[in-house]
Amino acid sequence: MRHLSKLFSCAESCLCCTSPAATQTQTGSIQHQHVRPPEDDTPDDESVPDDGPVSVGPLGGLDGRKFDDGHSYDGIKQVQLQSGMGIDHIRVEYVKDGQSVWIQHGQNGGKDELPILLDYPDEFLVSVWGYYGRMYEDQGYINIRSLTFKTNKKTHGPFGIEDGQYFSLSSSGFKIIGFHGKAENFLDSLGAHMVPAGSNS
Repeated sequence: MRHLSKLFSCAESCLCCTSPAATQTQTGSIQHQHVRPPEDDTPDDESVPDDGPVSVGPLGGLDGRKFDDGHSYDGIKQVQLQSGMGIDHIRVEYVKDGQSVWIQHGQNGGKDELPILLDYPDEFLVSVWGYYGRMYEDQGYINIRSLTFKTNKKTHGPFGIEDGQYFSLSSSGFKIIGFHGKAENFLDSLGAHMVPAGSNS
C-alpha cells in the first residue's frame, strides 16, 4: 500500500504541522488557529497513484490507541457518530463478501447523530473533512472536533464543532474503503484507506 501523507498538510499529527495556520510558541509547541477550508485541496492528479490501494493520514492528535480497519473490505454501507464538544466515536458498517461487519472507535458519551446511510454499492464515500484541536483551552491533548462526509451523491454534515485546524482526507478519482487512526475516550485522529472509484476493492 502506498502512503500519501506527504501530499497533505498535518500528516501524522498536528504537532508536526508546518501549515501557515500553525504558529510556533516560546515553548516550541504548535498552536493552531481556526482556518477556513481551501477552495480546492485535492492534490494534482500527476502526483497521485492511479491504481491499487493508498493510505491518507492519519490527521489529528497523538493520544489514543492506534487502530486500523485495513483495506480489505468491499465497501462502506453506513457510518454512525456520537458528538458533543468533539467526536466521541465513529461506528462503521463495512461490507465483506456480502456480510456486514461493524467496527467502532472511541467511546459512548455524546449525542447520537443521524446515521449516514449509503446506497451501497452504487453510493460510496469519496472524501471526509473536518477540524481537530483542543476541546478546552486547558486541555493538553487534541481530538477530532468535527467531521463531514461526502459521497458520490451527497454531503452529510458537519457533525460536531467546526473549530480548530481544518483537514481533508481525499484523493481525486478514489473512494474510501477503510479507516485508521487513534481513539480512546474520543476520536483522536483519523485517516483513510482508498482505492480507485471504479474498482470492486
